This record gives sequence, C-alpha cells and structure tokens, in this order.
Amino acid sequence: MVLYTTPFPNSCLSALHAVSWALIFPCYWLVDRLVASFIPTTYEKRQRADDPCCLQLFCTVLFTPVYLALFVAALPFAFLGFIFWSPLQSARRPYSYSRLEDKSPAGGAALLSEWKGTGAGKSFCFATANVCLLPDSLAKHNNVFNTQERAKEIGQRIRNGAARPQIKIYIDSPTNTSISAASFSSLVSPQGSDGARAVPGSIKRTASVEYKGDGGRHPKDSAIRCEQLDLLQDWLADFRKSTSSSSTANPEELVVFDIICGDLNFDNCSSDDKLEQQHSLFTRYKDPCRLGPGEEKPWAIGTLLDTNGLYDEDVCTPDNLQKVLESEEGRREYLAFPTSKSPGAGQKGRKDLLKGNGRRIDYMLHAEEGLCPDWKAEVEEFSFITQLSGLTDHLPVAMRLMVSAGEEEA
Repeated sequence: MVLYTTPFPNSCLSALHAVSWALIFPCYWLVDRLVASFIPTTYEKRQRADDPCCLQLFCTVLFTPVYLALFVAALPFAFLGFIFWSPLQSARRPYSYSRLEDKSPAGGAALLSEWKGTGAGKSFCFATANVCLLPDSLAKHNNVFNTQERAKEIGQRIRNGAARPQIKIYIDSPTNTSISAASFSSLVSPQGSDGARAVPGSIKRTASVEYKGDGGRHPKDSAIRCEQLDLLQDWLADFRKSTSSSSTANPEELVVFDIICGDLNFDNCSSDDKLEQQHSLFTRYKDPCRLGPGEEKPWAIGTLLDTNGLYDEDVCTPDNLQKVLESEEGRREYLAFPTSKSPGAGQKGRKDLLKGNGRRIDYMLHAEEGLCPDWKAEVEEFSFITQLSGLTDHLPVAMRLMVSAGEEEA
C-alpha cells in the first residue's frame, strides 16, 4: 500500500466530505455530550461528593431534555449528510502522511556532503504519546474527560517542555555500561531539583531469544494484532519501494533513520501476549527496552497507568508522578500490571504478587539495517516522560538516536 499526502484522490471529493461531515457533526456532538454526562470519571465523582447542593446532578437533569430535543432537530440533517458521507469512505485512503521537502537544487547530495563532514554525526529525538483524544463519551472509559481542554493543555505542556532545557525524565545511555543489571530504584540518580534524573544502564545489543511457547492456544485478539503487524511491515516495504527509484525529477531519498513508534496494545511481560512478543517485527526493528521475548531490561518500566489513580494527589503533577515511579512500591500502586488469572482481588489487593515494572505497551523501535550506505544509527538515550501527568493514562516515551556517516571507501 502506497501512502499519500491527502485522504482523497481529488479536491471535489474532499469538499463533498467536508460538507457531509458538517451536516453530521451537530448530531454527533449532541450524542457524545448526552452519553458522556452519564459516565463520570473518578475526578467528577470526587467533585460530586464535595458538592452538598448537588449542583452537577441538577445540571445533568436540566440539560438532558435540551440535548434530546436538539438531537431530534439535528437528526434529519445528519441523515442527509450520512447519505453522502458513507459512500465516500470507499474512496477514502486509510492513511496519509506529510513531509517537508528540500527545495534546494543540490538536495540530497548537499545533505550527504554536509553529514559526511560532521564526524560524530547528528542526533534526532523522537517521542510518542497516547493522549486519548477521543470523544468524551469514549475517553471517559479510560477515566479521562474534557478532550478539547486536555488537547490544549497537552499542547502547552509539550511546547513548554520542548523550550525548557531540563525536563523531568528518565534516561538510559549506552555510553555508561558500568551498571547493567541493578534494580530500577538503584539506577535513579537525582541531579538537582530542576535537573534531569539519569538512569545509567547498558543498551548493548543482545541477540533475540528464541521462544518455543507452551503449545497452548493463543487468544484470537493476539492473532489479529500479529496480522496487523504483518500488514505494517508490508506497508513499510511498499513505501520504501515507491521512494527508492532515483531520477532527476524524483531523486532517491536518503534514509538516515527508520522508526516505528506508538501504542501497540501488547506488552513484553503478559503471558497472553506471547505470540506478539515473538513477532518478526522485533527482528528487523530493535527495541531498546527489551532483552528478548518476555524479558525486559531492568531499567524499563510500564507505560500504562492504572486509570483508577489518575487523579490521586501523589501522581497529579509531573514531579509527583516522577517521584512515585522512582520507587518499586509506587510503581506497583499506580502502573497497570498484567491481569492475574487467579481469582480474588484486583490489582490494588494483590501488590505482593506483581512482578516486573508494569505493562509497557508504548514502543519506540528503530532499524539498524536498510539505511543509507555507510551510515549507522545508535540509541543515545531512552526516556520515560511524566510531563503529561493527569492528562492521559499513558506515559510518553522518547528516544534520542545518533546517526553518523562513515568514511567513503577509496
């Protein structure tokens, strides 16, 4: 599958889609508001408990008939829009991408020459965050709400964090290999109240461990995810093929890094995810946080938070969340762990049974092969970021990649 820069093949279809969605949106928004008002988050439940006059309940009762009346009024327009919107989906491209093109005459040749002269190379920083920008009626199932305001606050925190030279993060550097098997708590090294906290450790490349499994049946959700990973690799291969032909009008792109990142919905510690843990994706792409299938590096922690504790005072600020994640007890309390197959209490009632550092389902993978000839990429840092505490049920992760060009052969 070739990726395109626009979701539709021509502007007429794009315009028709915009008009049809404008007709659907009022009805869609009203349904979302109506459903969301009956799904309270833990934060809203606490507010209601502190509201002796039951003002929020009164507002819900008052506005429900209004939402219903407006929904009925908007329904005919939504139906008309749906008539046009529905068939357009067959012509809509499922994925699109954007890029910044080099308009200079020299283009890639000048870039290659510049990089050859840098010696030590250049570093790139990549970050990924699942911020759950779903409609409120769906986002509340993850115990987050007010999507529009959250999106604004997330943008502000990202902007402020990017402009600040020192952010509260955990870092692993391959340049310090003196400590590679210590516990996570002992790896934390504070460097001042406003400085980054470094977690030295080895990112030395290790061979993938062959996992033979237990011969049992894997869940059907697993088979689907593996098929999705297969499709992902196929799409990437098609994209590389479509950009590899070189001509004056379409010069060959210089591939200096190849990154896959995002929430893959499985971890490297759950027994239910054994099939995904052995997928061939992890043969072509390296995961800096894992030693092999089912085996994490000692400094890696989970990226999925326990949604029940998102608004606790202990984790509601970036500083507080970082302090909690520095301790094993804090990680057991506020990170999500694999579901226990034994009957009994939930996560908070089985702390003594929890193993590892939580479910890491947000990945940052990089390829070491298939790059521009004589170039190589190595991980300098890997970070778990607490900057978005209280705004999402995931921990963002970031990776700094050093890309260097080797010497040309005589």
